[in-house]
Amino acid sequence: MGQQPDLNEYPQLTIADLAKSLRPGWDFTTDWLCWPPDTFALVSIIMERTGCYRHCLIDYQWSRTPEYSQQVRFAARHWLRKTTELVEAKSDRTVSANYFTTPFKQEDTKIPENGWHFYTKSIEKFKGIIDTIEDFWNGVDPKTKSFVDLEVLRTINDVQVKGGTKMPNDEMAPYRKLTEALLQLLAIADSACAGIGLLEKVASESSAPTEIVHCLANLLLTATGSLSTLPKFHGAVLPKMRTPQGGITTRSLSHHLTFHTSEVEVMWRTIPWYNHHQKSINVIAVPFPFNISEDNFEPRSERFQSVQYFSYRATMEAGQKDAYAYLDEVIDLVWRQNEKLDQIHILVFPESSLSEEQYTHLKNKLYERLIDSSCKEENAGRLYHLPLIVAGISKESENSKLSNQPHNYYDGVTDHPSHNEVRMATFFAGKWYDVAQRKHHRWHLNRNQLVQYWLAGKLPSERRWFEHISVAQRRLTILAPTGWLALTALICEDLAQLEPVSAIIRGIGPTFLMALLSDGPQLNSRWSARYANVLADDPGTAVLSLTSLGMVKRCKRLTNDLYIDQSQGEPASHTVALWKDMLRGQQEIHLTNGNQAVRFTLSAKYKEEFTLDGRSDGTNAAVFELEGYEQLPLNIAAQTNSAKPVKNPTSPKKPAPLEGTWLDIRELTAVQFTLNSLVELRGRNCDEICSWLKAEPVSPGSYPQAIKKVLQQMSGALKNPKRFGIDAMQGGDNGSWPSEDISAIYAELLIFFSPEECNRFSEISDVKYYERLFEKTKEKLKFNDAKFNKSQPERRPQITIANRKFYLVPFAIMHLLHAKISKWQLESVNIATTTDIKDIVNLRRDIKYHMMKYQSVNFI
Repeated sequence: MGQQPDLNEYPQLTIADLAKSLRPGWDFTTDWLCWPPDTFALVSIIMERTGCYRHCLIDYQWSRTPEYSQQVRFAARHWLRKTTELVEAKSDRTVSANYFTTPFKQEDTKIPENGWHFYTKSIEKFKGIIDTIEDFWNGVDPKTKSFVDLEVLRTINDVQVKGGTKMPNDEMAPYRKLTEALLQLLAIADSACAGIGLLEKVASESSAPTEIVHCLANLLLTATGSLSTLPKFHGAVLPKMRTPQGGITTRSLSHHLTFHTSEVEVMWRTIPWYNHHQKSINVIAVPFPFNISEDNFEPRSERFQSVQYFSYRATMEAGQKDAYAYLDEVIDLVWRQNEKLDQIHILVFPESSLSEEQYTHLKNKLYERLIDSSCKEENAGRLYHLPLIVAGISKESENSKLSNQPHNYYDGVTDHPSHNEVRMATFFAGKWYDVAQRKHHRWHLNRNQLVQYWLAGKLPSERRWFEHISVAQRRLTILAPTGWLALTALICEDLAQLEPVSAIIRGIGPTFLMALLSDGPQLNSRWSARYANVLADDPGTAVLSLTSLGMVKRCKRLTNDLYIDQSQGEPASHTVALWKDMLRGQQEIHLTNGNQAVRFTLSAKYKEEFTLDGRSDGTNAAVFELEGYEQLPLNIAAQTNSAKPVKNPTSPKKPAPLEGTWLDIRELTAVQFTLNSLVELRGRNCDEICSWLKAEPVSPGSYPQAIKKVLQQMSGALKNPKRFGIDAMQGGDNGSWPSEDISAIYAELLIFFSPEECNRFSEISDVKYYERLFEKTKEKLKFNDAKFNKSQPERRPQITIANRKFYLVPFAIMHLLHAKISKWQLESVNIATTTDIKDIVNLRRDIKYHMMKYQSVNFI
């Protein structure tokens, strides 16, 4: 027999080696544990690269004890409070090795006597987990003194077979012990981050004393697109909405966090929302344009390459007037439905359906309608809200506009592709806040599609044709205004192509995904249904795919290997949308009898989900289902044949709303998270939190090293996004931080949440505190009106744009309090008497009155 190889000749890997490659110089107990998302990232990397999480199903006795889940929650709260102490200390105190495993004194906690024993037992368990990982940190089993190699974790199993008898594999015992400790630490880190990324907290997992950590984490997420301080080259930690209930993956291990290594930049944003308590939304889908001809497709100049390029425009110059007339009728439709249903929450258009000018026209006219309706005497007492707009936009590049060349011009050097984007726009305080996400993959028209859409006469079928668009940094936008709504959108091929975005969608589990398409009928048998099924099954995301009526009309059906015109002999299938959810399955959405829009009513139901180690989420997973839909007509015959609708000559000229870039919705998100935390904390730590919002420099010696790293990355990304891998130019200019608005908001927050106010109202009930906060809001509005309002007292407010910044904090407080009060349930609110209930009703009525008063404010 040959000589046995010396195992010492092979490279060996320890946890310390891995940690050093991620964060050189960091120690496990004094650095990594300071920020739970960092710990989650480190353990997730080990799990994903070794597959040792399979141990959950191989040997699961440790996680199936009656007290396991509760011990995880107790340890998570303890860990979060320890991190809170570090953040609030504002000193570079040395974190001792046993800092995170030292119990609090009973008098410093709110734990009752009968729960104290369980708390101390949970911390002992937590200490055992930390000690185990620390023992194996440098790769040596303290018991056997043998080397523990992370590579061997890939082979972990529970038993070995000797003489036909199953026996415990003693050689793997250290690896099983280490794996169990890693799995439990991952579970505790996950539970410690419950509610991060959301304005609505998971009530069973969060409490006000630790809100400052949530605030810091949310600002870090807003600025960098990750909750961890690790460079995104190594991976990003993101909030999570759903937990897979089938299969065995690392995604099955957590309820609240997900880890990903990806090129995709996640833009996590939150916006003001108005029906938190209803858990339902009304969506109007407009499959515009309604007619498309071969003239909408234009071949670009020959490049003598293996592929050829084409340009696509949804509306040609000859159809511009009709397009604006249709959009005006869409606005009328939205308002008619508002009168009928109280509110339309989302207005959605398909891929490349609008030009930049049409999109701006739509927003301007919605704003005008808001002002008109709010000022009518018969609408007194009515609170209006403009819908969130989700639209596919086709936009010429700025270089193309400046070149003064035809859109298909190519000279062998110059190349000006257009932009195919999805825009999401929300309206707040007289301004539209936009976020843009460009298409990840170019549309490829193969021979079958060219024949199917009757384009072979324009684009010869012997060539491979690709859409001539730019492919910039790949982004995924998540709008998460409530605990039950996390909205995202994809453009056509981005739904079909599994990479690179699908893994992140499956990890986050957004509750609602809209796929904007330029495609044929949305039938159960077609490709969009297959990919919607995948996301509806895992992670349970509800999917609405929407295409244009014009593309549906152009699509021909395959019969006996030939494409025929559906209109000859058979009625055309105007199936413009497809809905898929995990509760009711698929539903084709047809348009008949000349209708040109669809209204959907969706509702969120809560479902209990479990992790692979058996922990429940407390029935907090929101699942959307389709309650019903209605076809709607557009009364286009009533419109004039003009790009500019006829105006009432007696009505005053209405100004256009303010327009924002992606930087502005980032500001709005940061302010929302900051204000929410200040309200939860009753103004405590206001100076510190406001300095974070303003991204002020971190003073030397002010925080432990790990916490300082969080603050430095947050402020650095706010000031210089590109330095942290975020292509700011994709959605607008880079701008600067703090902006003029942020500086004004900073000063206003210091007044609203002064130390005097904090000390005065720290012990009163939520109802009384909200009353006091709103009284101060009204005082501020009255002061502002006296100083800045240019109109008569009985007329709607007219404020100059320069003074708008002084109204932002009062407006934001009104919306936040309205949302909090509206979603209160009697069993979850600090209500002691019938008087409190009356106070809630009166307070909500007063807030609503002032929201109505200022909803039509005119910024001039």
